[in-house]
Amino acid sequence: MSDLIQSYKCAVGKLLSLARNVPDPRKRRGVRHKLDIVLTIFVLALLCDQNDFVRVEDWAKSEFETLKQIMPLPHGIPSHDTFMRVIGALPVESVESLFVSWICECCPECSSHLAIDGKTVNGTLRTTDWESEFKEAQKNRVHVVSVFDCNAFQVVRQQIMPDKGGELHSAMDMLAGLDLHGKMVTGDAGFCNAVLSSQIAQQGGDFCFEVKDNQRLLKQSLISEFDRATPEILTTFVDDKGGHGRIERREYRVLSSELPYYLHQSWAYIRCLIEVQSYQKQKSTGKETTHTRYYVSNKPMTAQEASETVRGHWHIEAGLHAVLDGTFNEDVCKSRQKRHAQNLVVFRHLVFGILRKHEDKKHMTVSMKRTHCRNDLKYRVDVLEQAFERAI
Repeated sequence: MSDLIQSYKCAVGKLLSLARNVPDPRKRRGVRHKLDIVLTIFVLALLCDQNDFVRVEDWAKSEFETLKQIMPLPHGIPSHDTFMRVIGALPVESVESLFVSWICECCPECSSHLAIDGKTVNGTLRTTDWESEFKEAQKNRVHVVSVFDCNAFQVVRQQIMPDKGGELHSAMDMLAGLDLHGKMVTGDAGFCNAVLSSQIAQQGGDFCFEVKDNQRLLKQSLISEFDRATPEILTTFVDDKGGHGRIERREYRVLSSELPYYLHQSWAYIRCLIEVQSYQKQKSTGKETTHTRYYVSNKPMTAQEASETVRGHWHIEAGLHAVLDGTFNEDVCKSRQKRHAQNLVVFRHLVFGILRKHEDKKHMTVSMKRTHCRNDLKYRVDVLEQAFERAI
């Protein structure tokens, strides 16, 4: 056995050991392929740019001579129907535990900025659902809330929700299991909640949430505070970076203040009020737009620090959601069964994390890394070795 195959076997062995911790929901009778083998091949195929069950089978068959040297395959490669049945039979909690196990072993430390955001997987909404009521159609979609490390570009926690209305409770559950001391947690207006902000502060962390009309009284209070604020008590910072055929200018105004007495009981931890005035002009059409947004935080910040915090939050959109849609084709991946779609979301997060953890001199995108994993065994082994370098 060559040194490369031996390294491949060692790296895949760590993935197999994690997969063995997932309980097998199948009955023993008629089972030909072990669960850890099926899950490991499936993860390897996703790593190698295969996005659906048929392609997973085709890739595994093309790699059969290599795969049989690193894992027992007495019955050959599972069919795409087998992959589909197994993935669909697994409880979502079991797949999530596989993801968390890898994160805890290989990426135990989070950086100073965590972003929370929800995402709806649009491909799980079937066309015929539009014939029914919209609220009923929404129930067929898969919703997921992620906690994203904005500096490491890594998902550290994720949770599938039964419906879109459970985002807040999912965020509270996930953050409760993390050490938030010295960390900033950011979120959009859907996570601007007094209970969640209190939980973060009590865990030793900082928060910065956007305020919109879902917290109407709080927003009106912020508008009033900035309307009567004098330049002496404000700090300002202007960010005029443009691009993509447009001129952009953002002015950040920060007021270090507590809220009025009638809001202080609910929002007792707020110490920093942030206003962002955005101006944008399209160079091709000359169209101009302006927009004002408000944020609250428990951490006193300068205007420049506020700009870095607010802009940093959107790494979760560009660094995670856009990659899942553009590289893994998440929003166009049709799933007939909801559990298939739910489990596929978790597997994509796992493979995304494995690829993000890999460092190379060329600084390749996730899409390029998947292509190289498919075409270059040595590169694939290097990716897996870095992904599991801290695993026991």
